[in-house]
Amino acid sequence: MKKTILGTCACFLLIGCGGSGGGGGGAVSSPFLGNWAGTYSAPEVQDSGSFGGGIAADGTVSVVSHSYPSGVDSTILGTVQPNGDFTGTVKSPGYQPSTLSGRLTLRNNKTEMTGALTQTSGGQSWQVTISTFKQN
Repeated sequence: MKKTILGTCACFLLIGCGGSGGGGGGAVSSPFLGNWAGTYSAPEVQDSGSFGGGIAADGTVSVVSHSYPSGVDSTILGTVQPNGDFTGTVKSPGYQPSTLSGRLTLRNNKTEMTGALTQTSGGQSWQVTISTFKQN
């Protein structure tokens, strides 16, 4: 059975990201905050595609991805920690939900993000790499 990735990572990032409405008190915004768009690749399962979505101030990730080979659109929901650790769930029509986890890294003055992730479904795991650019 063909595996659908991330609908990538991924990895991230369609719905954007608000922020707080002001007020004091403290929480620091995620360094990953913003709207992102990019591509993913998972050679082990012959999948690649595009994705876009957002990371909120609290690190919540919401992404929609599109697999080029299968044409399947997937939703990825998860969380990225300030250090780049990401965990999430990939949901694709016709497939069991899968988990996605790994490390995201900001580059180029936080305008680019790369990721080395592992996707797991049905006891099988494969590597997913992402490359994205900030959209806002």
